Amino acid sequence: MKNGNSHVDFIDSYASILIQNTKKETIYSKDFIGTTNYPKNSEIVALEEGTLITFKYLEATDRLQIVNTENEAKLQKGTSVTYEVVASALKKIS
Repeated sequence: MKNGNSHVDFIDSYASILIQNTKKETIYSKDFIGTTNYPKNSEIVALEEGTLITFKYLEATDRLQIVNTENEAKLQKGTSVTYEVVASALKKIS
């Protein structure tokens, strides 16, 4: 994540990341409020096959980028999108 406000026009939740294990238990959750200043940050979360990752981003068509850093492939995106970890890849499920 880059340093700064995520989007000053949104005073509530603007974006979020939710990661759930195979039992649907939350193992990581991060919510971004548009008017809050966030420091540059990078976090590592261990993922296993069957893990679900949900991205919420209110301006998904313009500003969101979800990129596989190993092959530079851009993944499908949307206002809310969920991927499942399968065999060292991500599979869009909703």
